[in-house]
Amino acid sequence: MIVCGCSSNYKMTTLVHSDGTIDREVYAWGDSAFIAGNRATNPFLFSLKEWKVVPLDSTLVYSFWGEEVKLNVKASRSVKADGDLSFFSADKKNNHPLVVPKERLEKTFKWFYTYYTFTCKYSEIVDKGPVPIDKYLDENQQRLFFQGDMTNYRGMNGIELNETLSNLEDRFMDWYNESNYELCFNVISDVYAKVGDTIYLSRLTEAKEKVRSLGTESQKKDKEYTPSKICLLLDLYFKTDHFSTFYKHHQRPVDRLLDKRAEIVNYFVARIRYELSMPGTLISTNAAQKEGTTLIWKVDAYRVLTHDYTLKAVSREINSWAFVVTGLLILLSAYGFYRFKKASSSRARK
Repeated sequence: MIVCGCSSNYKMTTLVHSDGTIDREVYAWGDSAFIAGNRATNPFLFSLKEWKVVPLDSTLVYSFWGEEVKLNVKASRSVKADGDLSFFSADKKNNHPLVVPKERLEKTFKWFYTYYTFTCKYSEIVDKGPVPIDKYLDENQQRLFFQGDMTNYRGMNGIELNETLSNLEDRFMDWYNESNYELCFNVISDVYAKVGDTIYLSRLTEAKEKVRSLGTESQKKDKEYTPSKICLLLDLYFKTDHFSTFYKHHQRPVDRLLDKRAEIVNYFVARIRYELSMPGTLISTNAAQKEGTTLIWKVDAYRVLTHDYTLKAVSREINSWAFVVTGLLILLSAYGFYRFKKASSSRARK
């Protein structure tokens, strides 16, 4: 979860046109079977129904925040809307939190200008595991650590900010390690009870915290718990080899149940380079990067671990015809006023 050796990278481009048409392209890396036409190996996080899929003539290399990433297939489609957008539907193989954001385009006419407001909200991950993250990080700390929100940390210099982030990282790792321990221990307990082994069953809950604190100081620092390691610690606590033998005989159901309950870990493999181009002149945005007229956000599971993550941009486009019409109206009004004054003067002389 913390260091993913194999990331799934996606480049998503969104081009908003003046008439409300939106072009969307998503780039990914597909295996040879998918490139050959086997849609069962879909590398995208969403269903490809209604999308045009095109293998690229050659592998393209993109920069993902300092890392060169190869992408070889593109999915594209266009929609026209003024309001809620509907591009994606979740692929049946997962319910990834980055699959179906709530997107909206609002087009507002204000005579001289037409304003475009685009928002894309990725919703918070609901199931974060057995341990509340609030136990380790408060609201402000969560927003800083996961979304880079500096609202409550302005004025800090580099040294102070580095110390703050280092402390938050330690707290985050404490949360992760406790969550990992709880998951693994509960899986061991549940499978142990299911197979009908009752020798130590009534004593497992009572032993949970004591088992966690076992070992030397160096062992405590290595808190990447696994079912196998927990079984060894249980053996140490109860002075037996009973749990190691249990795991040896029931490793498959234990690992299968852990994979199911620890599905959240899979969310952290994906990351999206989200690019947006708006019509007219940009007025405001919360994008972290900008290349020319293209706005860029990094979207991943860390950013939605504790809060919704909303991308936003507002632009405006000049209505040239409105200036022409306004100018004509002013001239007509001035001419009408001139004729009225002239007629009034003539009547006064008579």
